[in-house]
Amino acid sequence: MAWTKLAVAALATAMAAGPAFAQRDNWNKPTEPFHIAGNLYYVGTEGLASYLVVTNEGSILIDGALPDSVPQIEANIGKLGFKLKDVKIILNSHAHFDHSGGLAQLKNDTGAQLYAMEGDVSALEDGVYLGSEDVKAMGAPPVKVDKTLQDGAVVKLGDTVLTANLT
Repeated sequence: MAWTKLAVAALATAMAAGPAFAQRDNWNKPTEPFHIAGNLYYVGTEGLASYLVVTNEGSILIDGALPDSVPQIEANIGKLGFKLKDVKIILNSHAHFDHSGGLAQLKNDTGAQLYAMEGDVSALEDGVYLGSEDVKAMGAPPVKVDKTLQDGAVVKLGDTVLTANLT
């Protein structure tokens, strides 16, 4: 079988990214959003979680999955009857590309403020993948963090209070 330069480059990229690259299709499988409990809703893909916390003064979105997950997250918010413009805060659980890749687009589309733990700020703003591997293909689009959180910080929106826990 003859390999073209393009095919060899694509294979090298996939091999360099390892199992995470192969997982991308599985992670992005569509799924229906659903109500979890109280004011908490699941709006992610089948393989990557994203949550919407609805308050009386707007919503908090937790995690942005991958850049290519954003259309599904946004559609899922709408399917539940909520509006993107009502998202006021976006929280990131950690700066791995599969949780932070969609943050820049979601922040742009919602106009929300992005809050993140202090240790993740440089990775989010530089778009550098944090992990045990040094894989540039797993970087995420850089995104400006509007508020830096410390362990125990309180995030309040309307009638809802969340506590940041460094893990």
